[in-house]
Amino acid sequence: MNRLLPLLLVLFLTGFAAAEAPARDTHERLHSVLWVQTSPEFRVSCEQVFRLGAAHLNEALEDPFWTAATEQTGDYFQLPPAVVFDIDETVLDNSPFQARLAADRVDYVHDEWGRWVSEAQADPIPGAAHFVKLLRARGVTPIFASNRSAEQKAATVANLREALDYPDLKDDQVLLKGGKPEWGSDKTSRRQALVKEYRILFLFGDVYEDFVELGDLAPEQRVARAQEYSEHWGVRWYLLPNPNYGTWERALYDYGADKQVLKRKFEALNTKR
Repeated sequence: MNRLLPLLLVLFLTGFAAAEAPARDTHERLHSVLWVQTSPEFRVSCEQVFRLGAAHLNEALEDPFWTAATEQTGDYFQLPPAVVFDIDETVLDNSPFQARLAADRVDYVHDEWGRWVSEAQADPIPGAAHFVKLLRARGVTPIFASNRSAEQKAATVANLREALDYPDLKDDQVLLKGGKPEWGSDKTSRRQALVKEYRILFLFGDVYEDFVELGDLAPEQRVARAQEYSEHWGVRWYLLPNPNYGTWERALYDYGADKQVLKRKFEALNTKR
């Protein structure tokens, strides 16, 4: 019995300590938000994307048959040039909104997003304002196609004008979800409308659907489809880093409102063990 006492004491103290240890106070987006807001790696990653686009600009302008839109066919070579950008996490940085979610320990809240948009205070993604200025100087029209709702257009245009130093940005250069009856979440219909008016030099975005519609594919299928367009990436298509959210995340839990989202994310981890 005397030999058992030390072991029982250790077990008792270990169990007591475990019971008293507080749960980790954290949030899914904490690490990624801090990377976006504080790291030089994020800034450099964004700037080099826009710099790469600038390096291809002369080639794109000089080749009348150059287009980045898979929807573009026919006699488009005489159309004026344009570049199509997504907005959120492509030219506007919404990390303060993501930071609010992390600070409040809550998941995405639609009404809170609406309030953030109405504030119109998102800063530009590093390199975006300079690149837009370069396009304008070369006679290329910047177009912004976003799944922000049409009701948010006034605030969105105001934010773009301020953040990108683009005071003469026109309302018809901003194409939002619901702006026309056929403009749903799939941006194909908006690209189809644009290719009738412009020769699309480049597409910029932060999720795959900013370039071509995929549908509700599983994660491994999304990766395979990306390889089908390997010759476009870094030449006609430019992807900005966004570790906070995206269709890639929704694909992990089959695009539904799964109450076990965090559990499904843990199940998707490859630990090699």
